[in-house]
Amino acid sequence: LPVVRIGARSPKEVVEIFSIARTKKTLLQSDLLIFLIDGSEGVVREDLRVARLIKEADKPCVIALNKWDKVSDVSFAQYAEKISIRMSDISYAPVLKISALNGMGISTLFAVAKEILRMKKETVATPKFNKALQEIQKDPSAPRISLPKQLKFYYGCQIKNDPHTFRIVANFPQKIPKHYQQWFIKQMRRKLNLSYLPIHVKWAGRERDE
Repeated sequence: LPVVRIGARSPKEVVEIFSIARTKKTLLQSDLLIFLIDGSEGVVREDLRVARLIKEADKPCVIALNKWDKVSDVSFAQYAEKISIRMSDISYAPVLKISALNGMGISTLFAVAKEILRMKKETVATPKFNKALQEIQKDPSAPRISLPKQLKFYYGCQIKNDPHTFRIVANFPQKIPKHYQQWFIKQMRRKLNLSYLPIHVKWAGRERDE
C-alpha cells in the first residue's frame, strides 16, 4: 500500500504492531506513514519507539492526533508543538488534528498526504539548489560555529530520491557541528519546499582543499 496507518496502542487498532521486525517491514514497504496518536492521551513510550523506527526507515510521515474532539483544555498549536518536541526523531512530520468518529480533519489529512507524496517524487534542479545554498550561507540567523575560516559552500546537487539526499562541497566538510547541520537541513526544507520530508546531506571537500 502507498499509505499505511500505524498505531501502537492496542490489539483493536486497524494496523497492530506485532513486533519490531514486522514494524520495520511495514515501514520499508510504505511510501508514506499516517501515525495515529490518541489526542486525549498524548505521546506514550511506544509512540517514541515507533518514531525511532520511522526515522531509521527514512519515511515521510503525518502525525494524526485522533479524538481531538475530546481535548478541550489546551490549544491545538500548543499541543502540536509539544508533540513535535517529544517526537524529535520525526520533527519534519506535520501534526494534524482529526476525529475518526465524526470525520473531523480527515479531508485535510488526505490532502496533506497527497502533497507529501507529490514532494517525494520531485527532484530539485541543480541551479535551484545552488541558489538556495548560497542564500542559506548568507543567512544572518545561522548559528555560530568555530572553524579555522568562515564556512563556505561551493556547490551541490541532489544525488538520490527516497529519501532526498544532497551532496554539498564545502571547505570544512568534516568539521561542521551537528547543531549547524540540523539548522541547515531545516533551512533547506523551507527554501526547497520539502517541508515534510526526511532529508540527508553528504558533505564533501574539494580535492585541492584536502
